[in-house]
Amino acid sequence: MTAVAGRADLPRYGLARLTPSAPAVAGSVGTWTLTYQVGTHGIDDGGAFRVALHTTSDWSSQQFEAPAAPDYTAVTVETTHGARLEARFDPDLGVRPWKKIVQLRVRDAALWPGDTITITFGDRQGGSPGTRAQTFAGPMTFRCLVDAFGTGVYELVPDSPILPMIGGPATTLHVLGPSDVTAGKPFGVVVRANDAWGNVSVGYRGTVRLTLPAGDTLDYQFEASDRGVHRFEGLVVDEPGVHAIGVSDAEQALESQPHPLRCHAETPLRRVHWGDPHGQTEETVGIGTLDDYFTYARDAAALDFVGHQGNDFQITAGIWQAIREKIAAYHEPGRFVSFLGYEWSGNTPGGGDHNVHFLHDDGPLHRSSHWQVPDRTDEATDRHPVSRLYEQFRGREDVLLIPHVGGRHANLIEFFDDELIPLVEICSAWGVFEWLTEDALRRGARIGFAGGSDDHTARPGFASPPPHHFGIRGGLTAALASACTREALWEALKARRTYATTGVRILLDVTANGHAVGSAFSTDGPVELSVHVVGTAPLWRVEVLRWPQVLYSHAIPVSRQPNGRYRLRVGWTGARIRARHRLTRWDGRLAVEGGRLLSAQGWGYDHPEDGVTAVTSDDVQWRSETAGDWDGVVVEIEGTPATRLRFESAPATFGLPLGDLSAGPFTHDAGGIGQHVRIEPDPGPEAPREVRFQYQDDAPPAGRHPYFVRVTQQDGHMAWSSPIYVTAS
Repeated sequence: MTAVAGRADLPRYGLARLTPSAPAVAGSVGTWTLTYQVGTHGIDDGGAFRVALHTTSDWSSQQFEAPAAPDYTAVTVETTHGARLEARFDPDLGVRPWKKIVQLRVRDAALWPGDTITITFGDRQGGSPGTRAQTFAGPMTFRCLVDAFGTGVYELVPDSPILPMIGGPATTLHVLGPSDVTAGKPFGVVVRANDAWGNVSVGYRGTVRLTLPAGDTLDYQFEASDRGVHRFEGLVVDEPGVHAIGVSDAEQALESQPHPLRCHAETPLRRVHWGDPHGQTEETVGIGTLDDYFTYARDAAALDFVGHQGNDFQITAGIWQAIREKIAAYHEPGRFVSFLGYEWSGNTPGGGDHNVHFLHDDGPLHRSSHWQVPDRTDEATDRHPVSRLYEQFRGREDVLLIPHVGGRHANLIEFFDDELIPLVEICSAWGVFEWLTEDALRRGARIGFAGGSDDHTARPGFASPPPHHFGIRGGLTAALASACTREALWEALKARRTYATTGVRILLDVTANGHAVGSAFSTDGPVELSVHVVGTAPLWRVEVLRWPQVLYSHAIPVSRQPNGRYRLRVGWTGARIRARHRLTRWDGRLAVEGGRLLSAQGWGYDHPEDGVTAVTSDDVQWRSETAGDWDGVVVEIEGTPATRLRFESAPATFGLPLGDLSAGPFTHDAGGIGQHVRIEPDPGPEAPREVRFQYQDDAPPAGRHPYFVRVTQQDGHMAWSSPIYVTAS
């Protein structure tokens, strides 16, 4: 190395160091300082230094103007040559997946080799509380780049700092396992401890009590080697019927929601298999390795099957080979099934996002484009628009496509293929998208419903959403299959024998005239639906749809209130738009006029940053955002029929006398994509988790009709049975 100004130790592009560098708790608020020492070229007047943050990372956006406010970043430069820095933060300035940029432009003079730039993230000297770190566990990379000559060409600073993020203290426990077991036959479940942000609490050391059917219990002390997750094997249920498994830690006051379990006297022809067909890793736009992804799916999320869907315009030949090898390595028939696939990622005008799944390990890669693939030698294999992809795969029984909504959304109005598309993704971490399934149903397509996480953090099957980027926890697909093998699961997916949930393991059993979900049949008589639901929380609504009409809403008992008391469930849902940045901000309040607010409790919120922020005798205030999912409050009010509620938020402001609720639930349309507010008497926590009923549609109109069931729990989680297609004569 050539000595520059007496500095023979400087590398060409400089050095970057972060302090403190010890592992940090995900979602914690603190101060971190990045020091950059200028390399041998110096940085010219007009040149720049950048810190690029990953697109998926939700490290708080930095600001440089308000020293007393959160996320204040202080920037200093040490030089004897009079240079100054212009600082700004731009979340879309960089190149995917490193788009979030802290940009420092050098002005008035050059920086010499050995000069230093110091960036203090969350500087507290002016009163700022600090900056909120990335909320999910894994690597937090401060990717440093330098444009030494002011040309707009940025070179990577070697050994850019990486801050390990780890899960925090446990706030909840979870039981994950099968939904169907056979009497007398052993099975296993996973118990995991989660922090407030949904990460596995790797430091958890509590003693848990697993509560089994028939009142049996099993105690276990978590050890350091468990890293917050323990699998209990050899569990047995002897009595057929519907049961629940729970887990608690009495000393730390932690407990889980019940895990529904259906015990069969004999091994059933088909059972529920839980899967997440949709997620990606650092090979494309995600964070975390392929090994992180598959081990989490198998061991921490207790999935039966998983897919991997990287954005095609980033998948090189080498990446595709690596994905194929890992799919094959983790595939274990009977225990854990992995499916090869990729995301055809054309923009919406050309068809929009479609997940491509293969039955075997050797599927071909036909991209939508080579946008971020440097090697263009196989560009002739691209297929765009998506109709060309349909043509490429049509007639193959070992390929299926699942359209979905990601950053881009699938365009099912202009593009669809009945042979290749058995399922449409109705929910993911991006939100709830009934409108996408309705696009397919409106054109007469026969589809089933899938749920997936579209996780970008190597946490398929149980991924909590990074705030302001994703909307909800992420979905699951329940496949009713005869075995945990690729062939049996593939047959179930192709036959639409599925239901979807927003990430919890609700039991949902629906038949029509004895036909399973996904079936199609004809009748000249009534249609009789048999419905059985077992939730993971008390139920709010169970609805039977002959799409697009809600035919029947099953009555959930409402607890009786004393005279002059009202217990109400107030909920809001919807999204701004179909496209990217669809989240609706509902920050607001509910005021009580001519009465008194006795209590208020939030429900459905997806991030610790959201929820109820203030409660007085006059109003309740909240922070909330939705993406087709539900958020809300349950309020107890002392008043009369003349007492008025006033709902105030950016999407909707309106008034309502309590007496109007005697006519039934009140709904206020707030525009956008399904944005509305609903107010009605609250069933209360005593409401059942399980309902069974039959509903008969005596005289369906002539034609083909999709019948399905939609379930909404009091915690906001949802499930949808795949439609049964009935042709009435």
